[in-house]
Amino acid sequence: MARVVVIGGGIGGLGVGLFLAPRGHDVTVLERDGAGVPSTTGEAWEDWDRSGVPQFRQVHLFNARSRALLRDDAPHVLAALHDAGAGLVHLNGPDDDELVRLTSRRTTYEMVLRRSVLNDPRVRFLGGTRVGGLLTDGTAITGARTEDGREWPADLVVDASGRRSPVGEWLTALGFAPPERVEEGAPSVAYTRWYRLRTNEPAPLLRADLGYAVAMIGPADDRWFCVVFGCVAEDPVMRRLHRNPQAFAAATGAIPAVAEWTAPDRVTVESDVLSTSDRANRLVRLPRAVPGLALLGDSAMCTNPGYGRGVALALLHARRLADVLDEHGDDPAAVAGAFSAVTDAELEPWYHAAVAGERARFAISRRVLAGEPLHAIGGPGDDPAIRFARGWGHACQRDIVVQRAFHRAFQLLEPPSTFWGNPEIEARVEDVWREIDTEPQLPEGPDHEQMARLLA
Repeated sequence: MARVVVIGGGIGGLGVGLFLAPRGHDVTVLERDGAGVPSTTGEAWEDWDRSGVPQFRQVHLFNARSRALLRDDAPHVLAALHDAGAGLVHLNGPDDDELVRLTSRRTTYEMVLRRSVLNDPRVRFLGGTRVGGLLTDGTAITGARTEDGREWPADLVVDASGRRSPVGEWLTALGFAPPERVEEGAPSVAYTRWYRLRTNEPAPLLRADLGYAVAMIGPADDRWFCVVFGCVAEDPVMRRLHRNPQAFAAATGAIPAVAEWTAPDRVTVESDVLSTSDRANRLVRLPRAVPGLALLGDSAMCTNPGYGRGVALALLHARRLADVLDEHGDDPAAVAGAFSAVTDAELEPWYHAAVAGERARFAISRRVLAGEPLHAIGGPGDDPAIRFARGWGHACQRDIVVQRAFHRAFQLLEPPSTFWGNPEIEARVEDVWREIDTEPQLPEGPDHEQMARLLA
């Protein structure tokens, strides 16, 4: 069995312990933040210091693939999440046990996951431990070195330190070729505020497309939910939401579907206006597989957090790593090569899908910011990618084939190519969009000029 050292104790690092330890591997997790586990969901929200996770109190959408992984491989974790107040959203009716999302705050989810993983005696979790570099024998990675000078020998080092991983610097310092880092994504920002319902009714999962921004309600656990505005960073109007509760209340109140759920007699406000701007899509490729090293989850590939894919892809990646070790566990070079192939096949396509989708999405937003009416964008003769971006939401409401393909792809149950770039889906979306292109379309909220007046 392998000695595995994991750098980072977030969702990906915990996923390594969750899936590898039950198969007999010894897992040591080195985490820069503290090692304590809150005792309640309230304590996790109010007091848990996870400064190493900038998005810790932002919206997290736990999609169907992440729930299915827990259902099939760690049902005790799923049961503990439900006991902690996590809910479900059935996207295709109660009889479909695949298209089901889990609803929870990240604080609750990570508390439950960490507590469950640490119950396994084969997992050692060391908090307050910063990694300063890697160890090598000249041909392979043989462990990690912490900033206090301690060395941690390993058969496999898993870098699960996330979007800001310094693995490139560590490899270069040892004489290995640095990884190729590819990044694309319009500078964007998300503004979030949390609420709690006064009654036990569940908040819906809904989305309102304003053209220049997207507003979303994200349900969570224990009657909590958040409202999120995602927009391009250069928009001076939406920038007024930054740390401005009055402006945020005005914006939510102007969108009927959102205003209905944020009325003062229905909710209590539970947070200030939070913001996050690190929303780019990134892909990290090693020039060749490095024996003894695995880049996991966001360290290898991450997309705009607004898509809600990070948790599912990190858990899936960890689950696949367990399979690779089962097959190649005594051969570091074979493990590195096989796991690199898994990353190429199962993570990298989501990077390219995110990039393509955002090119169209932000092109639309910038045209609206330039003064073009949203209803005029995507008309006959426009860029096919723009027409698809404008039309797929309408097609999901009118064509069950499009709707199901979208949900299964967006929930990571199928590859992105089953929806984006699928000629049959594109043709169906075009048919629907052509039919409704000339119909009056009711706005989902204020146009940009109206929003500017509201927030002035």
